[in-house]
Amino acid sequence: MILNRIKEKFNELTPAQKKAAHFMQNNIEEAASLTAKEIGERSGCSEPTLHRLAKEIGYNNYLEMSKNLKEVAFEKRVMKRFNNLIANSENRQGSWIDEHFEVEVDNLNETMQLISKSKLAKSVELVLNAQQIYVAGWRAGLSVTSYISYVLNYLLGNTRLIPQGEAAEYSNYFTSEDLLIVSGFPRYCKTTLKVCETAKEKGAKILSLTDSEISPFYPIADVAILAKTRTKGMIDSYVAPLSIVHLIINEVAFHQPDIVRDNISSMEQSLKNFDLEYNWK
Repeated sequence: MILNRIKEKFNELTPAQKKAAHFMQNNIEEAASLTAKEIGERSGCSEPTLHRLAKEIGYNNYLEMSKNLKEVAFEKRVMKRFNNLIANSENRQGSWIDEHFEVEVDNLNETMQLISKSKLAKSVELVLNAQQIYVAGWRAGLSVTSYISYVLNYLLGNTRLIPQGEAAEYSNYFTSEDLLIVSGFPRYCKTTLKVCETAKEKGAKILSLTDSEISPFYPIADVAILAKTRTKGMIDSYVAPLSIVHLIINEVAFHQPDIVRDNISSMEQSLKNFDLEYNWK
């Protein structure tokens, strides 16, 4: 873990490296969201110092150190939220419900400011031009990926949610005609990123929903849409990413009304044939 490495090697570092290490050690959550240049500016050293520091404390490069920093920050953030939630449980007033929804509204408002019409249009274009659509993202991210995969398949008939245990098998069949949609939020998943890398190698397009421009899912995507996931509780909120999903789905239906209408009619008949509706007797 990065904190242990800093502690073990601290006395061997140069003065500039010590400044950077001290900043990361005492501001780990903030540092996890910053670039090497930004950490250098805040700690009073240069960007190359961060790259040298990474190797000095045993990482192959700065990227590897940054990845570990983000993992530790995420763990600390969840525990910090949980401890605060428990510590304040006896002192909570009725306003905590209002505060919860205020944060959700703020997430939606900030997300609305981050998405452009051009990105939305490009996202819809990728969906409509894809021969096959694959969706990747598990654990808490399933709240996003299971929904978008179900609805897009309901509307278009060509969408599959990749089972986490079969990522390698599904990735093997990516083609340049396909689209991969990913949910890439902290903690960033190695398997999901590997699926993205494989899709890129095979020429498939990638649409990612993620939280930051320094997310590993931002630069690898053909289109990356940012959504805020802050919360008053201990687990990140996926309300804003789900809202983006709704937006994409509605735009898909708007641009291909005839295809969607025919597929919905056919699907509804299929559901009736399977007698899946509740009978109100």
